[in-house]
Amino acid sequence: MAEFVIVGGGILLLGSAAVGVGSAVGIGTGGILYYKKQKRKLKKRRYAKKPSDSLFGGLLETTDRKYFTDTYVPKVLVDCTEYILNCELEDEEIVELFNKKDLIVETERLEELKNIYENDDYEEFDIKNEDIEDVLSLFFLFLKCMPEPLFTLVFYKDFIDQHQKYSKKKYTTVKWAGNISNLIRILPEINFRISILIFSFFKSLYLKIEDEESQLELANILAVTSQPYILFEYYKGMDESLFNNECAIAKDLIYKTIINLDFFQFPNLCDLVNEDKDKEKDDMMNKVSDPNESFYLVEDDDEDIDSILENEFKQEEEEKNNPATTIKKKKSKKKRRRSKLKKKKSKVLQADEDLIILK
Repeated sequence: MAEFVIVGGGILLLGSAAVGVGSAVGIGTGGILYYKKQKRKLKKRRYAKKPSDSLFGGLLETTDRKYFTDTYVPKVLVDCTEYILNCELEDEEIVELFNKKDLIVETERLEELKNIYENDDYEEFDIKNEDIEDVLSLFFLFLKCMPEPLFTLVFYKDFIDQHQKYSKKKYTTVKWAGNISNLIRILPEINFRISILIFSFFKSLYLKIEDEESQLELANILAVTSQPYILFEYYKGMDESLFNNECAIAKDLIYKTIINLDFFQFPNLCDLVNEDKDKEKDDMMNKVSDPNESFYLVEDDDEDIDSILENEFKQEEEEKNNPATTIKKKKSKKKRRRSKLKKKKSKVLQADEDLIILK
């Protein structure tokens, strides 16, 4: 069973979390080209609400880097998750903590805590002295204020489609985990890192509970409460039944991600800290355009990338429409299949020889 500990501003995954991940990493819905195509969607990135100029509600990439830890995750999220995980709570108390109709309780202290982080005035502040309810409210308030869900609106359909295929048993759990993991990896860098933090946090809470039934209950509660902030889309005139159906799919995706996180093989946040921290942060923060000028995000500032990708797509389409290429591919496939069978046969023969020697 995997274990999580707090290390250097991030959650570190220990133990046997890598079970089965060898097959999960690199599995795609259509290979590298598919993910390149998906990443281009960020050029038409849109937001559910207008980003603010502050920490709460600001666009993650343009938020002042003083609000981030060395792992490029907002300090407020790291502090909240560390505090809650370090609280000695019984199984029932953990479930009850999250099993509420409204997790954001508007209090004077919550507003004060928000201002402390907004004003970068937490050097003499110790979150350990705060009430756990206020800290939990602060955590969800930050997520609620984000101008877009964590998985972004541009990738919403991709996540939903992938999980629908898994629900219809078109994928194994390992392949599904690989596909969802790859989609998370092509999110904007800070969204990716926050995703690691949040799902590691949820899994840590899940593992703190000993009773299996209570574990699954907590995973379900966490999925329901966090879904509007992680994976959500609603547009004017959207059919209510479609909306409810997609919300149910999104909740199930988050639920399955929590309980199957071992298959995702996310890197530890502390491993993502580079030696040249300042340059790395500057590069990351400069990836986007001014949100006040436009509601579209341009992630790649290298003009050559577009032309390279365009040529790749054209080449792919030409190959699809060329009968000679199709015949060549079939022959190549047969060759690979024969080669695999030969290798398998030689392994069996070698195993038989080894067995005779042992006898």
